[in-house]
Amino acid sequence: MKKIAIVSSSNFRCQFIHLLLEGELVTLFSNPKHVEEQLYDIIIYAPIYEEKIDLFPTHKLIVVQEGHVNPSFTGRHVPFEVTNPSNVKRKIWMNIDQIHFEPADTLTGGVVAIGSSTGGPLSLQAVLNPLPATFDVPIVIAQHMPADFTRVLARRLDQIVEIRVKEARHLERLEAGTAYVAPGGKQMTIHVNAKKDAVIHINEPGATDLYHPSINYLFESVALYEWKIAVLLTGMGSDGAGALSKLKQSSQATIIAESQQTATIFGIPNAAIKTGLVDEILPNEEIGEWLAKKGGKP
Repeated sequence: MKKIAIVSSSNFRCQFIHLLLEGELVTLFSNPKHVEEQLYDIIIYAPIYEEKIDLFPTHKLIVVQEGHVNPSFTGRHVPFEVTNPSNVKRKIWMNIDQIHFEPADTLTGGVVAIGSSTGGPLSLQAVLNPLPATFDVPIVIAQHMPADFTRVLARRLDQIVEIRVKEARHLERLEAGTAYVAPGGKQMTIHVNAKKDAVIHINEPGATDLYHPSINYLFESVALYEWKIAVLLTGMGSDGAGALSKLKQSSQATIIAESQQTATIFGIPNAAIKTGLVDEILPNEEIGEWLAKKGGKP
């Protein structure tokens, strides 16, 4: 388990961040000078005044602070938002994972991440149908749906296709041959636990989150994998397109968009295509055949 120091002269800020990291091995400090930094894997520093940022080594430091930090600080920064704790938690965890698993220590193996919206259930069925029960990698799915509907969707797909399909649970470890559907009305991201396993995090959406589950959030979180395949299926809007640049900048990544031929609504795939980062444009059933042939490898 990671050893985390939370440092702030504000007791409120210390306790606020501590609650977001419930279950982790955390020590609280009110004075930065009392922290023996070599004893901690992560240092989360939440200054309230113009306190010095250079007290701690940048490679293990996350600064949580309103607005802009010291202009000389080029490290990891999370905006302090009391009214949006789920967003603060998500960004802290994204930074924690980056500290330990970039770039050489990425998660070994691969993952398939799928995003869909209007018309998604039928396209998901077409994509998953060709996959064998022994599919080599896990699949994570963000389908725009309200709460409870995703549980029904996962159950129905599980009865139709060979691969196992289920609604995802918080802190569940990802396993090959299983497709995990993000719970409707929540945000799902992939993180790394102390044993270096990929685990699911389910959080409440932020007040400004347009989509929940968000394809962008899910796609950004799988960038830690050694290789990844991102699939954008039918739907309105452009969710998912904003994460493609980060995927391409990480390690091996292949991006597939559903063609207009089978998409009920071409918005999400088309927005991805317009980024110029899409590698394949295929009808939904051919996406499944492509994945089955490749075994989840780019």
